[in-house]
Amino acid sequence: LFSGNLSVAAITATSTVSTSISITGSNERFLLVYLISKDPSGAVGAHVKVNFDGTGMTKINTESWAPAGSRLNMTVWQMKEANLPASGTYTVLGSLSGNHTAVALGAMHFQGVAQGTPLVGTHFVEQSMTDPYVNVPSVPGNLVVAGLAQAANDALSISTGTERVATTSNNARIAAASRSGTAGNTRIDWVGSGNYIILGYALAPGTVTGNASTPLVRTKSITSPPRGQYRV
Repeated sequence: LFSGNLSVAAITATSTVSTSISITGSNERFLLVYLISKDPSGAVGAHVKVNFDGTGMTKINTESWAPAGSRLNMTVWQMKEANLPASGTYTVLGSLSGNHTAVALGAMHFQGVAQGTPLVGTHFVEQSMTDPYVNVPSVPGNLVVAGLAQAANDALSISTGTERVATTSNNARIAAASRSGTAGNTRIDWVGSGNYIILGYALAPGTVTGNASTPLVRTKSITSPPRGQYRV
């Protein structure tokens, strides 16, 4: 039902960060972007916008946490089928204001996602912990995705879920993973330690067209068919 990929740019202390991503298909597509920054403690910076192929994306979450010595920021952005271009490779561009010691950007593209309410479960974690994880409310048929920002580049590896990326940028890290949804909650785990922001979502499946798994078959017996041509 879902297909996706993620690419990351890791650029240090800059007002923009960009990456490219290839999108395919035309069936209920959905683009999800995580933008993270690590700022000096006390600095006031902002994630101004994210553009996909020159078109502004919609911001759906903003989270910020200030562990000792720095501030960790994460914003999440979306774009639905109606605003996505044809299949091809396009640029994702994040713009920031203020002073940032590290920034990074990750983009994921999916097909077969509900367009009215694509994100049906959300969970947020911010803390200093060993083996970070997030539990996202979900049901079978959902796809759960999680993005992680880390205020260091300590060792980190995926434990539960499919790793999409784990990239560092000047002593900061962005990571992402996905997992099929289960009843109640779906948990995605990493192995490591440090200060984290994690935002997880459950993506709802769309209405799949043209792929009926059990086609409807009607039969009719005709003993004295009229003349002519027929198409069934």
